[in-house]
Amino acid sequence: LVSIVMAVYKPEHFTQALDSALAQTYPHCEIVIGDDCPTDAIMRLVAEYQARSPRFPINYVKNAEALVGQNFVQSFLRAKGTYIKFLNDDDTLAPTCVERMVDCLARYPDVTLVTSHRQQIDTHGRPIPDSRVTARI
Repeated sequence: LVSIVMAVYKPEHFTQALDSALAQTYPHCEIVIGDDCPTDAIMRLVAEYQARSPRFPINYVKNAEALVGQNFVQSFLRAKGTYIKFLNDDDTLAPTCVERMVDCLARYPDVTLVTSHRQQIDTHGRPIPDSRVTARI
């Protein structure tokens, strides 16, 4: 099981992030969401997804107060997976991201951490050139 852990605050791109998590080709995932949004916008969106019976279970908690950095920690503690994949509310995962990461860990037992390339986009969703921090290793 892979837990895709989302510590969320901004609803603007949240559905795109959640859609990308639910579209993973790896069949054994759960989505763990810790909601720091000051409104109920994310809670309403999650309820819509849960009503549709998504292919992966969604473990959702609306935090009583904003936990900020502790939101990831608290969400991580609720995760049940053998592996964790963090996902921000304004990021998306490629459909094969989790599958490829799990495959890497299975092929190379000495590896304990897998990361991936990050493609930044502009306000229209178009890829922008890599910067020093996003350049492929």
